[in-house]
Amino acid sequence: MGMMADGLGWNIEKFEQSMDPITTDVDRKSPYGFAAAGSCAGVSMKAKGWKDGEVAIEMEHPQQIEPEQVGVQTGDYVIIKGTPSVNMVNTPEVEGGLGTIAMCANMIPQVINAKPGLQTMLTLPIPHAIMGDWRDHIDEEKKIVK
Repeated sequence: MGMMADGLGWNIEKFEQSMDPITTDVDRKSPYGFAAAGSCAGVSMKAKGWKDGEVAIEMEHPQQIEPEQVGVQTGDYVIIKGTPSVNMVNTPEVEGGLGTIAMCANMIPQVINAKPGLQTMLTLPIPHAIMGDWRDHIDEEKKIVK
């Protein structure tokens, strides 16, 4: 949330976050785990950031085993209230692990090309898929010649 606010040039005056268990009413089974009825099947993470006395950024990130088994439809949602307003939906969501791996792998050339020092997603180029040879995206002076 802090990085989002920094990118927008906002000063967040108050920040709250919570992590609450998601309890399942039915047995849930996945290739990676099992949650028996009555037990914790995941966690619901939420955060809010205030600017000028009002909630300016609100994030919800539920993570749970097989939500479809209890009728929960998943998705990635981005809602921006402004001019123009934006309401984007991607359903089902991009699987978290796979999305993270893809982001990290596709940022390799940008990290190699970066100037020395601490870099963040605000200081690196916008992430994008690289469909060709990554070596073509590395600055000549950064390439190691054997």
